[in-house]
Amino acid sequence: MRLTTANTSAIDSGNPSSSDQYGAAYAIGAFISNANGLSTFLQNSAITPNLSGVLLTQVIDSNNQQITSLEQQVDVITQEANQQADQLRAQFSESESQIAELQALQEQIAAIGH
Repeated sequence: MRLTTANTSAIDSGNPSSSDQYGAAYAIGAFISNANGLSTFLQNSAITPNLSGVLLTQVIDSNNQQITSLEQQVDVITQEANQQADQLRAQFSESESQIAELQALQEQIAAIGH
């Protein structure tokens, strides 16, 4: 029986970062990134800083666009709620005026009957 040693160059050949310090940890990092998220993967991976910066910028820009869209939707909902509140206040004031007129008329009718 003959024992052989591991061929580390064969192990590293499948790794895009075989010449640097990341070694087999790259594959583990790629797997873990699915659990930890894109930013952790980019900060701790062999991806060049420029590419990671571009990817993070795209994610941030997308999030900012979503936030802006949500803020616009909130503004529209707020405007509609304010308009409805104004209409309800106007209706309430009109109802109060009509009630006052009816109470005055009722008092006049009661005065005639006595």
